[in-house]
Amino acid sequence: ALHLVTLSGLKTGTTYYYRVGDAQNGFSEVFSFNTEEPSSTKVQIAVLADHGAVDNSQMVLDAIRKRDASLNFDFSILSGDLSYA
Repeated sequence: ALHLVTLSGLKTGTTYYYRVGDAQNGFSEVFSFNTEEPSSTKVQIAVLADHGAVDNSQMVLDAIRKRDASLNFDFSILSGDLSYA
């Protein structure tokens, strides 16, 4: 099942708890995440999706690793098609 939620009005420096599911199929365990304290520091995020399973897939991943080292990403999101990569 796909669950979609939009979060707004979150407070800085706060721990939020959540679970997903529904009454018919049951609910997940409880998960949590923390919002950061206010800061003037930029956050660097790298996002990659569907880099494929072709001859140059490893080259793409190597380039991302190299760039990550030079740009100091705070975190990376690899958002899809990992089953064949």
